[in-house]
Amino acid sequence: MELLAYTSATDAPANPRGLAGVHRDTEAALTASGLPVALLRNGWYTENRTGTLRDAVARGALAGSAGTGRIAFASRAELAEAAARVLTLDGRAGQVYDLTGATAWTLAEAAAQTGAPRWPTRTCRPRRTAGCSPRPACRLPPSS
Repeated sequence: MELLAYTSATDAPANPRGLAGVHRDTEAALTASGLPVALLRNGWYTENRTGTLRDAVARGALAGSAGTGRIAFASRAELAEAAARVLTLDGRAGQVYDLTGATAWTLAEAAAQTGAPRWPTRTCRPRRTAGCSPRPACRLPPSS
């Protein structure tokens, strides 16, 4: 095998999101395997946000837990194109590629991109209770 390219998550070794743990463990196992590996750490998919826009418009608020943090969205197609470019490079084994969008947006800036003159955003912090699923820490108005 010339190269094994693994699509992972942004900053997998230190990323606190639950799904990142799977990527962190997989990266460690692949690195320890001795195989020629390139790690492609994908940022947040644009489709993760655009898939919820219809409901956000109906509710009149774009909600998320990022607060004033910035997210460099990239579409799956853009990330696939970047991965294809990486695969054509020489010397890829042992390399880590952080693949994100070109512009990092706050939640409020992303909401403004919809063209709405003023669209409120709500920051929700995930809450966990032992043995339970996360619950939003804010209440959104019902969608119509």
